[in-house]
Amino acid sequence: TFSRKVHPLKAKRERIPEEKAPFKIEPFLAGKFFWEAEDRIVFYPEEELRPATTYRVRLNPIETPEGKITFPEEKRTFTFSTPPFEVTGASVMTVDSFSGTAVVGIMFSYKVSPPEILKFIQVKSGKERFLPFKLLNYSPSKEVLLQVSQLPADFFSGKDKLRLEVKPGFKELKGIAALTSGAKFFLRNPSKGSLRLVRY
Repeated sequence: TFSRKVHPLKAKRERIPEEKAPFKIEPFLAGKFFWEAEDRIVFYPEEELRPATTYRVRLNPIETPEGKITFPEEKRTFTFSTPPFEVTGASVMTVDSFSGTAVVGIMFSYKVSPPEILKFIQVKSGKERFLPFKLLNYSPSKEVLLQVSQLPADFFSGKDKLRLEVKPGFKELKGIAALTSGAKFFLRNPSKGSLRLVRY
């Protein structure tokens, strides 16, 4: 956004040709530039930003009907960073006391490949007994769904809880960022209680 109007618009929005891009982004980020107002340029990325990445933006001279706008060297460059990759939550979504199973959802800040997470997960009962589970979704998503089986009767009554652990090292879909810390969730039957999250 400029401090004054510098580009009279001929339409509600004007595309800026690639060769006249007002700034360069590193690492490269594909996208389109538009004049959205007489004093504002907006960049629309055509791909998701990389997680846990610092981008460097360098301003180019900008052409306007009044001539080129240039910037002092000390103001031509700035950076911004994207959030880290992390586990954002987990919950018991459905329970079936007849079959002794429950569906558990694990949420992440970026898309993941669900099959890749299996070796990074452990599910135990409150008495430290390992519980078997299987994957329910396989397509890239920010949520992984597991069906946990052989749940103890105490879980359904609210006396016991699930201990779900996601270990460090699991990577998001693009393979750029990995979990730098693990997360433990203590999950109860949703009709009997709530969860507690411990990061380590």
